[in-house]
Amino acid sequence: MKSWTYKSAFDSYLGMFAVVMIVFPKLVALAVLPIVGFIVYGVRKKVVEFKFSWIAAFFMLFYIAYAIGVLYTNHEDIAFKYLEYKLSFFITPILLSFRYKEGTFSLSKIAAGLIIAVVISGVYGIINASLCYMDEGTWGCFLTGTISPLHHPSYFMSFIVVAMVIAWIGVRRKWKGYRLLWVIPFTLFGFGFHIMSLSLAGVLFLLLTLGITVLYIIYRKWGWIATSISVIIVPIVGYMFIMGVPQIEGEWNGAKWYAEEYFKDSEKFVRETEFPMAGSAERLIMWTVSIDEFQEHPLGVGTGNLDEVLGARLRDLNQPELADKALNPHNQFIQTAVEIGVFGLIILVIIMLYAVYVAYKERNGLLLLIVGNLMFNSLFESMLQRQSGVVFFTFWICLLVIHRGMLARKERVIE
Repeated sequence: MKSWTYKSAFDSYLGMFAVVMIVFPKLVALAVLPIVGFIVYGVRKKVVEFKFSWIAAFFMLFYIAYAIGVLYTNHEDIAFKYLEYKLSFFITPILLSFRYKEGTFSLSKIAAGLIIAVVISGVYGIINASLCYMDEGTWGCFLTGTISPLHHPSYFMSFIVVAMVIAWIGVRRKWKGYRLLWVIPFTLFGFGFHIMSLSLAGVLFLLLTLGITVLYIIYRKWGWIATSISVIIVPIVGYMFIMGVPQIEGEWNGAKWYAEEYFKDSEKFVRETEFPMAGSAERLIMWTVSIDEFQEHPLGVGTGNLDEVLGARLRDLNQPELADKALNPHNQFIQTAVEIGVFGLIILVIIMLYAVYVAYKERNGLLLLIVGNLMFNSLFESMLQRQSGVVFFTFWICLLVIHRGMLARKERVIE
């Protein structure tokens, strides 16, 4: 097998892996094995080599922090299940640290896998929602989890927004097969799913991404004065969009009302808000009890102990039903701090800031989008608590940081 044939096959398989991680998440472990085979073959043929990377070291250290947390767990079964879900923090950085001696991975092929995966998952969601509608006869079947059965809506919206942006990057850089003929309908497809998902965080991040993109285009074409004026106009347009979609408007107004009530008297809010309650109220209560727990245990409560300690606090605060739901903190920063302490939180922040630094240094807008996506959504969801989030963000961040030439100027028009 010649080196160029090997590279083409390896690139194509990474595109297939991008499909598996979203469409068949339970098969991710098996899908990793061929990657190992490609690397072993490449090393033997001396076409790939291992190079140290700081981002790989940080991710691996993050996994080790969770492994150390197992030493003081009260629930070994939960703790080891956590380590299984988070194994990508350790394995993926090692595998992606093997690089071609000449050239780098084909981003266009890997991106195609992501886009195909999003389309397949979306179509499956539509079929699932349609069957629900035929059975129940309600349009609610086309909202939230029913339209996104493979992943939590916030996760799926994260995948979609990255796929939407990377499709436009492909058009702009003239990648083979990337044409407006399908990218425009795909973009509308992505917008539709954001509306149906009712994920307020997902919609806000999409609007934020669009707003920044519009401001950047205005700056490049008309300069600072036009940009300064647009800084006022763009948020107004975004707000009008939110108010123009009834379901999203309801989510927005509900979150706003609960926030106002919380800041009037947080202790009363936590103790007296009756169950069942809206997701915004649940988040405020979970954030409160989680932060209180972290303040008492700055080194963490241990991997797998979170449900137990937060459940005990919720029962003490007259929220037994919420305790029975065993919710996570719905904030990755708080989740990490409570589980593995301040040192784990520092490692997580370092991972994000280092990726932002590389994105800025390399002018890599895609990497900045993915890290920004993770940072923003981590304020409202524990994005690295489910395997789907762990695999997706670890893969794409490591891929774009370690293989920095993927979006270098000389690589912009490829294949």
